Amino acid sequence: VAVTKPVSFSNCSSVLYKNKTYTSSTVIRDTVKSVQGCDSIYNVATITITPITPTTIATSLYGCNSVAYNNITYTSSTIKRDTTKSVGGCDSIYKVTTITVNIPIAPIITSVGNNPICLTTGDSLIMSTTSSSAQWFRNNVSIPKSTGSRYVAHLYGTYNVYAPDVNGCYATSTPVALREQFVPAPLISRIGNVLTSSFTGSNQWYQNSAIPVASTTSYVMDTTVYGVYSVQANVNGCKSPMSNYIVNTRDSINSVNENCPTVTTPSLFSENTQKAETSSVTLTYEGADLNVKLFPNPSGSNAFVQITGATSKTDITVTDMLGRTIWRNSVGGNKTISLPAGTLAQGVYMVSVTNEGQRREIKWVINR
Repeated sequence: VAVTKPVSFSNCSSVLYKNKTYTSSTVIRDTVKSVQGCDSIYNVATITITPITPTTIATSLYGCNSVAYNNITYTSSTIKRDTTKSVGGCDSIYKVTTITVNIPIAPIITSVGNNPICLTTGDSLIMSTTSSSAQWFRNNVSIPKSTGSRYVAHLYGTYNVYAPDVNGCYATSTPVALREQFVPAPLISRIGNVLTSSFTGSNQWYQNSAIPVASTTSYVMDTTVYGVYSVQANVNGCKSPMSNYIVNTRDSINSVNENCPTVTTPSLFSENTQKAETSSVTLTYEGADLNVKLFPNPSGSNAFVQITGATSKTDITVTDMLGRTIWRNSVGGNKTISLPAGTLAQGVYMVSVTNEGQRREIKWVINR
């Protein structure tokens, strides 16, 4: 009696059976004879070929400066293709990964205003960028509450902005160096009726504190009218604080007649002199936030600056009337610090206190 032996083979592309490769489904029948020539075994081989249609999976990855994928960091855009095989060795899944690396576009600062800024006239530099999410920095320190496309700078320093570009990638702009210009108050000397400003450039003379003397920009002026005279230096439109005051008359400094106006010499200077009065005065500059007090003023061997309303580091600078920095210090928070009165010569100085965009200036007199 013949015996039937069925076998099955399957694959996605081909099957090798009895040294022959089959690429399509079929049934192979073989008959094994006995020694007497009778059918003994029927071999039935069922071959099944089932092709696989690969599936494509597309993925996109984005990043600023670089993208990490499969433990590899890519710094430029590319497309990666990976193929997953089935157990039969056929393509099963195509993975297509598009990697996009965006190199940030640095923001650009445009500015309107004077650079350097004039401290005595309250100048400012208006800086702008295109992003409303920009964070502004001064000297590499973020400026509190200064996020947006516009910032108005009142202090010298290096400014830049950190902002996103159109792809949302953040970058830092090229810095803008803002300089400051301070023209110190000139001093007036007098020989007879000729007044001379210590500043030899452009000067504006004033009579009785508020009346400009027309067409007089020289540093020397021959006075012909009794009154209180002062002068203001001008460097490229940046004006100095007002000088000391000089009372002048053709006849006698003490003579007064009915045709002469009544004048009052400002309290820091006595009549026709540059020497400070010896009475102790406290000068206070109070702002909306930063308050500065200098005492005593005039000073002898000791002087102090009291600072209140400061939110962070405060810079204190002492300059002479030529604008030269002769002493500088930085303190944190609200403090009272000692000025180097004992080491400075007698004279008039300018004390500047700067904190978070606010600047206070007080004229300081040393008189021993």
